[in-house]
Amino acid sequence: MSVRSLTGAQHISGTWRAHSGVGSFQRFMTRPYDVAIIGGGLAGNLLARQLSREVPDARVLLVEKTGEPRWKVGESTVEIAAHYLLRRQGLGTYLYDRHLPKNGLRFFFDTPEKDAPLTRMSEVGTDRPPPTPSFQLDRARFEADLREMNAAAGVDVRVGWTARELDLGEGGGVHRFTIRGPESEEAVEARWVVDCTGRASMIARQKDLRVDVEDHALSAVWGRFTGVQDIDQAG
Repeated sequence: MSVRSLTGAQHISGTWRAHSGVGSFQRFMTRPYDVAIIGGGLAGNLLARQLSREVPDARVLLVEKTGEPRWKVGESTVEIAAHYLLRRQGLGTYLYDRHLPKNGLRFFFDTPEKDAPLTRMSEVGTDRPPPTPSFQLDRARFEADLREMNAAAGVDVRVGWTARELDLGEGGGVHRFTIRGPESEEAVEARWVVDCTGRASMIARQKDLRVDVEDHALSAVWGRFTGVQDIDQAG
């Protein structure tokens, strides 16, 4: 459901535009925005926040199809990302209060025989916080909190809504699409549309812009574990 109430008539640009209903499903008339952001993950939320801070009069829409918290790769920030979050986004107090400082990387080196237990390996790492801060983020919490901040700042945040029927304007024209929620549907017009849908790549798929890279022979493994012994207490 939307963070902001959408019951009854809607006030748009100084005029009242009522909706008509068919059964329990409501269809609203067109709502205009300066920027419509499709995808309410980290990228979409941070863009919405930056726009609300730097262009406070802009009408910004943020559409996220699910509000379900889920673990994601990317909880560990590098220093340049932390600089952006602290300086451009003004999130310093929030990050130190709700997340963990990151003390940098730790490297463990095995013996030539590759048989040393972890406690006997040599190690390179930091023994104190680095001079340039970075953070270990709880992504699910971070994104949920950003959505609340954005709604409080005046961004029209729609959680549980999906975007469809995207009609991109040509030559600087207005972009149009439809958003659909649990009980209603609205037509949207926007001067700018930003695709922050990640791997779904809504606009790239529609415009056939996706490029398959077959020679990128790299892979990574990521996971979360419970019951793991603290390395520093292992011996």
